[in-house]
Amino acid sequence: MQKGKASLIFEKDVYIEHGASVVGSKEGEGPLGKYFDVVESDEMAGADSWEKDLEWHQSLFRQVELTK
Repeated sequence: MQKGKASLIFEKDVYIEHGASVVGSKEGEGPLGKYFDVVESDEMAGADSWEKDLEWHQSLFRQVELTK
């Protein structure tokens, strides 16, 4: 159910079952770098843009998520 312009109310409780973080080298070099699951050295994964290789990133996320 919609509440306001950008909020939703769910009839049942919502839970996060899994999570993982895949970041680029800049984030990995930062102060929180050791807390990320994967630091990817090639942010574009060989593609012209991140959007073009979205499926590859989603697959990597699922692999990381399953190993946790």
